[in-house]
Amino acid sequence: SDNSEIPLTNRNTASHLKNLLGAWNFTINPSNKLAFSGFVIGFDNDVTMSSNSLRTYPQLGDRNQEQLISKRSMVNRSGLYRFSATYTPSYNVQVDYTFFGKQGTARQDLLQNSQLISGENTLQEFKDQKSNNQNHQVRVFKALDEKNILSTEWNYLDERSPTSQFLISGQPLFSTFLSNNAVALSQYQNVHARRLEGALNYYRILNQTTHINLAFGVNLSQQTLISDLNNEEESLSDVDEELAIANRYANLRYRKKWKKLTVSPGISLNSYTVKRADNLSTQTQYFFPNLDVRYEFGNSHELQLNYNQSLEYNGVRAYAEGYLLNSYNTLLSGSTQLKPATFRKAGLNYRNFNMYSFFNIHGRINYEYITNAFINNQELNGIENVLRSVNARDANHITNGYVSIEKRLDHFKIGGTVNISKRVLTNQFESQVIRNDHFTHRYNVKISARPFEKLSIRAGYMLSSNRYTSGSLTNRFVNHQPHVTTELNHKGLQIETKYTFNRYVNQSQAQDNSFDILDVSLSYRKLKSPWEFKVRGTNLFDTHEIRRDSFRNNLISTYTYAIQQRYGLLTVMYSL
Repeated sequence: SDNSEIPLTNRNTASHLKNLLGAWNFTINPSNKLAFSGFVIGFDNDVTMSSNSLRTYPQLGDRNQEQLISKRSMVNRSGLYRFSATYTPSYNVQVDYTFFGKQGTARQDLLQNSQLISGENTLQEFKDQKSNNQNHQVRVFKALDEKNILSTEWNYLDERSPTSQFLISGQPLFSTFLSNNAVALSQYQNVHARRLEGALNYYRILNQTTHINLAFGVNLSQQTLISDLNNEEESLSDVDEELAIANRYANLRYRKKWKKLTVSPGISLNSYTVKRADNLSTQTQYFFPNLDVRYEFGNSHELQLNYNQSLEYNGVRAYAEGYLLNSYNTLLSGSTQLKPATFRKAGLNYRNFNMYSFFNIHGRINYEYITNAFINNQELNGIENVLRSVNARDANHITNGYVSIEKRLDHFKIGGTVNISKRVLTNQFESQVIRNDHFTHRYNVKISARPFEKLSIRAGYMLSSNRYTSGSLTNRFVNHQPHVTTELNHKGLQIETKYTFNRYVNQSQAQDNSFDILDVSLSYRKLKSPWEFKVRGTNLFDTHEIRRDSFRNNLISTYTYAIQQRYGLLTVMYSL
């Protein structure tokens, strides 16, 4: 779904799904010094998605809920192609070239019904998008001797994505922001992005425990945006924006090992030049330190600490001060005053895989501190809003933690995972800072056993909880999910069942819903026979819908998705 703005789909989010796929690949080795490989993939995807969502707007007071019924039909046709060549004239020289391309067309038809306390509105949206992406990569490695290595890598990317969008409404659209009474809007938008990245690396092995790496590189990117937003009679907002960013950098990394401890400090000097369509340019220089520390207790048992800083610029859309149509109730607008965001990331990883006791543990915790983060200032009129790109006044904080424990015994294995995420982000509502907290924790306990040689059983229980807090409003969603999978193999006959039960609770709205899904497959293949026959039944309980929740742009949503109903599949396979 890259650049298509169409969500990934499967049978658990789609009421209708048809996929056609064709692929061809090759590998050719004319000599032991030269190798060619590549592939071509053609894809045709036809999807229908139906959903019913309860959307809560915290800033609207008591009249803050919207019931949105949507039916989305999407057709996506795309082709991927790749060609690569590797040339190794001698043991100390290697040259690689890779070309990757993508072409596609995507069409989306969307019918929506919005129900508010103040009234009801029916909207239709049509979107056509084309994409043409090409990526070239060249890499060269040269070992001067046993202690000196040179390498260079260059990448060139060219992306084009013209889009036509039409929105028809039963009521006037964005009359507060666009100063018109249009019930139909059309927009043509084209983004053309080009990027060139190149680096020269020098590796010096000082001795068996000390290495040094020096790199010089350049990243050049240029993006252009052309957009024209119209009603039935006149042009409402024209955008012609260009953003060019050049980053020239030098990196130095030192690596030293003392027995079980390895320390790798580094520093990066970056010089940025930014230029926009108004020919105004800015130049800035930054020093970024980074550090990697690793302690090895033994084989497959280590503790690792890392820290790095980086700078990121937003895309060209964020600098365009005109209006861009995003959805039936949202316009996007940018700012030429946008500053780059600074990221400081620290992580701690621990892993211990013991092959003697069959006890494994893996854990990690990551912390991210973001200043001048890219956020939106929301201007609201009813449920219609404009999201303007701005920099956050306060720092954003993101913390993620993960622990996995597994113990294997004679005939069964038990384990569990814990995922915890806390995101403290800020948005703005009419220039007032709003703090948004998103706290997620998920626990999954699993056990697998083989009571008989030909029978295996895997069972588990997962509990997930999402808590969204925006200003003074808090919503919490909890999902209980026990699941069990069995597999029986006997004389070429294989029977597999997969059952999942879900109890979805919206505690803020006092909603409690349950649904379950059962899949069963039966296959037979006689020993040494080229034939295999398989019958599969999917969603045998004929569940019609599932539940999901999300939080984005000061908007809390609970979704009910229509999913694919019960169906069967017969497969006959012959192996050459």
